[in-house]
Amino acid sequence: MHYNASSTTLILLTLNDIRRENNVHLGLIADCVGITPSAWANIESGQSPLTLEVLGDACRALSVFPSFVMMLAERLSQIFKDRGWYFQHPRLGKEDELLPLVKSYFASTGYESLRSRPQEKVSVLALQGPNFWPIPTIVDYCCEQDFKAWVDSGAPFGAMPQTIGVPIFSLATTANAGTLI
Repeated sequence: MHYNASSTTLILLTLNDIRRENNVHLGLIADCVGITPSAWANIESGQSPLTLEVLGDACRALSVFPSFVMMLAERLSQIFKDRGWYFQHPRLGKEDELLPLVKSYFASTGYESLRSRPQEKVSVLALQGPNFWPIPTIVDYCCEQDFKAWVDSGAPFGAMPQTIGVPIFSLATTANAGTLI
């Protein structure tokens, strides 16, 4: 089965994950970008366009280079492509099947539960190493129905379903945010 998504969705996913992993309030990013927090929330959720200028300002607020965000997004695209996703460069709107899953993941009670159990959650930041392993939790959420159902049900402790990759609860998942500006 094949799924369609915009490459911009991967960049937004990456920015959102970095922001949350480093406990950066969206208001701080909005201030650095020169917009309101609700305007940044609209960009982060894919409702408003992400421009190159805004990407640069957001990266400065997160203390990472835009090239770092792009590298993580490119690595994510390879992992998603291996699981049947196809990425296009223009904004897709309603045809983007990944964006609703990304929004659902970050809004789920399981995501919040997993944040307090980092041994069971792998951030996109784990992809900054020399290989594409471990697989970020959001990939399993977007690609594995049983895993998505587990997260959506609050990610109950001890009931994590098996995924395509290795069991993530055995991995060290902490990572730095990247190169400081």
